[in-house]
Amino acid sequence: MIRLAARHADEVVLNLASPARVAQVREVLDTEAAAVRRPAPRLTAWVPVAVNPGAAAHAQVAAQLAVYLAPPGYGEMFAALGFGDLVRSARTGATRRELAAAVPVELLDQVGALGGADEVAARLRAYHDAGADCVAVVPSTAEDPGGRMTLRTVREIVPLVDSPAE
Repeated sequence: MIRLAARHADEVVLNLASPARVAQVREVLDTEAAAVRRPAPRLTAWVPVAVNPGAAAHAQVAAQLAVYLAPPGYGEMFAALGFGDLVRSARTGATRRELAAAVPVELLDQVGALGGADEVAARLRAYHDAGADCVAVVPSTAEDPGGRMTLRTVREIVPLVDSPAE
């Protein structure tokens, strides 16, 4: 699918991907697009973000992630990160509630930016450095109504970049 996107799409969006996965996809996009002499599509990573998260924020992100453990593509991506047992549970009938409770913080850390402002900044930078043209912040709202604090913090820690002229 990534090869097809490289040859025909204007943009590819990844959800719940690690920076390492972003780098893998970026490489395929660039190689395949060059093979057909076209510009590589933009690569956007949607990243769950929580600044100074507590238990409720972790639980919210885990519950959102639990939905993606079984589907093809996502499951393999999480298994490659070392969470194959969790994927097997999802594919053999565990409930979403059971899965959400079983999602370890380590998995959230692999596919999100959760922590203090400096940790979040470093994590978002890792996505950019891996080849994401755009990093879309998906704020946790469990402890942050409307994601306001998270969005304000991100605005302060991420340098402003001039957007291309349209």
